Amino acid sequence: MLLNSIQRKFIPNITGAYSTTPTAALQVIEGITPLHIRDQMESILIRVGRLRRDCNWEGSSFLYQDFQQPNPPLIMHPANFDLEDRVSILSDPHPTARLFTQTVHI
Repeated sequence: MLLNSIQRKFIPNITGAYSTTPTAALQVIEGITPLHIRDQMESILIRVGRLRRDCNWEGSSFLYQDFQQPNPPLIMHPANFDLEDRVSILSDPHPTARLFTQTVHI
């Protein structure tokens, strides 16, 4: 409730609406996600993304296997990184295209 009262002070100034306009209506006009929904979204993100636990919210299930996992950290020192050992340029998989044009001189 404290966050809603803080947000409420700024929304009428942003929209130029009367102070008697309901907060929910002003949030819709400005496209602002209500804070209680944003809090639930953040908790789902933390639970699924960081804690790697499945989560259900209002009939929707979020499985951590369905989300892209971050790459493992680099285990070698950047000074020891050798590009030639990591990239192989033996053949060109996409040969260059050749364009032939015909010019006419008058």
